[in-house]
This record gives sequence, structure tokens and C-alpha cells, in this order.
Amino acid sequence: HARMVAMQSLANARSTLSVMAALADADVDALTFKGTALLLQTTSAVRARHSVDVDILVRPADMPRAHDALLANGFTPCMRIYPTGGAVWRPTRWVTRELPYARQDCAVDLHWRIAPGHGLFPDTDQLLSRAVSLPLSGQQIRTLSLGDACAAACLHASSTATTTCATLWISIDCCA
Repeated sequence: HARMVAMQSLANARSTLSVMAALADADVDALTFKGTALLLQTTSAVRARHSVDVDILVRPADMPRAHDALLANGFTPCMRIYPTGGAVWRPTRWVTRELPYARQDCAVDLHWRIAPGHGLFPDTDQLLSRAVSLPLSGQQIRTLSLGDACAAACLHASSTATTTCATLWISIDCCA
């Protein structure tokens, strides 16, 4: 089991690098959070915990370019909502916070804010301005500052039915 978790975590780390490179090539200011980034911040070991997708945060105005960059890199949207304006996108952008995408080798949740609702968490511009860089396989990835990562991890752990004790402990360790 531990070997499988390590292999999945390494695959997720490769996917994180691939997605971040695609967004950078499209000139989309983005950061990754949870998953690989949180493991690097809290344990310095990508293989420490299973991670199933890549979570990316972009400005709401950059969603169309991020969407196009993901499509150009083989991803397909998992919902029939496209961040290109229109009657469906406007209420979706207000009510929810992410759109899921999938490719054969990975899944991406493209976020324009961290928390549901408005005012619960700093806005995307604030989070991007406080972002830090972490080394991953000889490259740098941008992620939330440690304080923002801790708050996001605790928010996620408190709001998901799949939270395990290990996830919660990583969230708590992040704050320590």
C-alpha cells in the first residue's frame, strides 16, 4: 500500500509540474495548493500522502485563458459549464469556486477562489500576492503562503466527507 501511495503521489507531482507549465505558457498567473504543494510545505516529501488531483488557483478574469490552456493540453471539462461568459457562467462563478477537468493521467480542479461564498477567505489577488515558491524536481512551483495553506487545509478538512485522521493531522501540523 505504501508503495502505491508513493507512486500515485509522484505521478501527481509530475502532473502538477505539467499543469503549472501549461498555465505559465498561456501567461496565466496561477498557484497550486493542497496535494503536492501542501506535502512539500508540511513534510518536504512528495511521497508522504496520497494525492488524487491537482488544485490550481487563478484570478476569475483568467479563467477563460486557463480553460483554453487546459484544453490545449489534453484536458476535458467534467461539467458543461465553460468560463467564457454567458448565462450559465455568471451564476456558476458566483455560487461555486471551481471547475473540474480530467485527462487520462490526472484530474485538475481549477479554482477562482478557495472558499465557498464570499468574504470567508482572502480574495485571489491577495493570495497570489502572498504566494511562495517551492522546489519540485528541479523546478519551482508557486503555492499559498504557509498561513494561507494552513487555513485552506483546515477549511478543506472540515468540509469534506473523505477527510481522514491523516489529512486532519497534516492540516494541524501545517499550523504548528
